[in-house]
Amino acid sequence: MGIFDLFKKKSTSDSKVISKKPNLNVGIIDIWENEREEFENYFKSIKRPIEESLISSSEFFKNSVCPYCDFKLDKSPLKKTKCPNCHNYIYVRTNLVTKEKMLLTEEQVNKLENERDEIGTKLGAEKTALSDYYIWIEFKKTKGELEKENKKIEDLDIIWGILNKKQTEYVQQNDWGLFRNTRYEMFVLLNAERRFQEAIRMALEVCYYDINGPNNVSGIDLNLSNKKGAEYESEYIKQNWGLFRKSPSEFDKILKKYGDALRKENKALEDYYYNGTGSKPLDNELVESFPIQPFDLRSGFVAPALIFLIKELKEKLNLQWDDVKNMFIERATQVKVNIMPVSPQEAWDILYDELYNGLD
Repeated sequence: MGIFDLFKKKSTSDSKVISKKPNLNVGIIDIWENEREEFENYFKSIKRPIEESLISSSEFFKNSVCPYCDFKLDKSPLKKTKCPNCHNYIYVRTNLVTKEKMLLTEEQVNKLENERDEIGTKLGAEKTALSDYYIWIEFKKTKGELEKENKKIEDLDIIWGILNKKQTEYVQQNDWGLFRNTRYEMFVLLNAERRFQEAIRMALEVCYYDINGPNNVSGIDLNLSNKKGAEYESEYIKQNWGLFRKSPSEFDKILKKYGDALRKENKALEDYYYNGTGSKPLDNELVESFPIQPFDLRSGFVAPALIFLIKELKEKLNLQWDDVKNMFIERATQVKVNIMPVSPQEAWDILYDELYNGLD
């Protein structure tokens, strides 16, 4: 199986990586229920200045009056219509604060829709992050401390600071799946703030993690006996032979690590590597039974949701594919750690195949 086939098989529509670690949130469901009302009320309390300034426009609807020229209408319209007197278009909207219908001018409705779009995007970003119980609790604690000190910091900035702290903890714990998810949440925040240049770079970074197959392995024994490691590496190389043929240095590292034990396990391994032939059949059960690694090609995937978002950002920024490639290679080179099996260039080949062929 070539590396491109591996990733096509592993592709998933989920934007968050599948964790190999037990779901700890199951144990806090009851605690979350105690927070649920406060959590929902927080999102209901978001300030909407334009929405609030238009509350009085409900009087135009109640009294069937044109919001432009105060002409008395036969009845209030229920959809966009022209005033018979001034011939301007009248727009109908329901106020989100009072739940009452309003008659609005074109200028008013444009300002209102812009505010709703901006708030909706930011609320979605906040909900994505704060749906994590521990981040929500830290967020509440931080806001409370800031209020006591009479300090005002934007909620998105508070969340960013918490995510920044959490990602450091995840790296220290060897929980790369959670680290990847945190970087994804940071991408969502950047996108919500319309910081599109930073957002596309973050999205490309997340794709690089995905291709390398990030996992949560804190508390898992990753040590192997020399023989067992040799058995695994033999099958691993054969399954991903195209990748290793492109990367002799990676193959040499494995030979150096396991030496004679690896050669003894599969005497035809070097012939397989250099000539593309092998006498020993694949043992998928052996490969699947090998302990999960912090980054593992068995977990690698490219998320269609991210592919769509990268394409969308490319169009917004008026970028060429060479621009996106350069961004990806630069960012992947910056974040690559030694335990990642796929190089930036090899990862770009995989990603570009998905970008070019997927979700057109």
